[in-house]
Amino acid sequence: MTSYETDWLKKCPVCKQGPLSAPEEKKIFGFLPGGKFCKCPKCGASFNKKSSGARLTSVQNKDNPIWRQYGHNNLTAREWLNIANGGMSDQVFVKSSEFKSWLEQLKQGKIPATLLALPISLTDYEKPLLNLNNISLLEPRIETTGYYGGVNYQPNGKDFGAQGGEFKTKQEEVITNIDTGTLSLTNNRLVFLGGQHSINCGLNEIVDWSYFNDGIEIARTDQEIKQSFTGFNKTMVSIVVDSNSYFARFTGEMFVAIWNSMFYEPEKEKNSDSKENEQSKPNNSSNESTENRDKRIDEKQASSKHSTSKKRKSHMPGKQEFKGKGDSVVKNFQLGEGLATFSFQNEDDTNWFFQVSLLNSQGENLGYLLNESNGKDYKGQTAIHVPADGDYIMNVKSRGKWIINIEQ
Repeated sequence: MTSYETDWLKKCPVCKQGPLSAPEEKKIFGFLPGGKFCKCPKCGASFNKKSSGARLTSVQNKDNPIWRQYGHNNLTAREWLNIANGGMSDQVFVKSSEFKSWLEQLKQGKIPATLLALPISLTDYEKPLLNLNNISLLEPRIETTGYYGGVNYQPNGKDFGAQGGEFKTKQEEVITNIDTGTLSLTNNRLVFLGGQHSINCGLNEIVDWSYFNDGIEIARTDQEIKQSFTGFNKTMVSIVVDSNSYFARFTGEMFVAIWNSMFYEPEKEKNSDSKENEQSKPNNSSNESTENRDKRIDEKQASSKHSTSKKRKSHMPGKQEFKGKGDSVVKNFQLGEGLATFSFQNEDDTNWFFQVSLLNSQGENLGYLLNESNGKDYKGQTAIHVPADGDYIMNVKSRGKWIINIEQ
């Protein structure tokens, strides 16, 4: 059972005031099973619980906007949790202005810290952009099948076959799963680390690429075949837009936004020639030549060298420890740009959740460091890439005593 399947029951998605009742089996005619139902004691909303989510079956107030939009809809537990936190279903969210706003944040380089913990060593001029786990590497392979020429006929509607004659072969191209591993993107290269295969590809070596909902496909200068990376939707992303929080599956469209962040320039630094600037943005449907794109990438990498000395002076606080009890806010502790490892301990004899989110000094939510639906005696660790030197804030949700250690 995932954490979403229990977390969404803690707050009614309709009135957002209190928890739902535990699922109870409903009987038809007193003895026939009629399904499991959860009810809200505040607003009377009733949900028919399914194996992967629930269906909103009734509410007392038929004018409620949640009922009008989602009444009688089957949604996953994660989607109901999003709605309870002020969000929306996946189908509604991807069409919303909030989703477009979040994509724009990605294009500006505001990437959640949980996506930046790369398992590779970076050079002086490299910047981490994305890391995805459980990604499948797919490549086309030629499969050969053989058979004997023969005669098939159907007397009385029944199949009869006769083998004989010359042995024949047939070849066809089949997309094959080659390996599974991690896919990392930096401003210099694309890296795949699998159990048996690895790829370390400079961005200048990619001559063509396209994206789809669950992955990307690339063509490289040193490969005659195209390679696909799929499984993006296995990664869940914590999204915060205008104080509303969502959990969404990572998509190819998000990858494109992060790719485009390499070429983002703040408004004040943009060239006055807007037409030239528009052409500098990578687009899958663009006719831009490979030579021009390679030149742009090289210029971007070269320009980053000017700030290298500043990056090398990045303040690294070393080890830090914070202790507390219950819901708490840890304010104004320092982190240096780069990899940071967080270790968590929670002493709690209940099954209440244990959550830790990271915010910058302006109070902008950078995502969850930890989101456990059952925090009872929890111990664990996570690593992130800190985007910049500065003061940070941790928002801790717990019912027990907790300890958080940070090491850089």
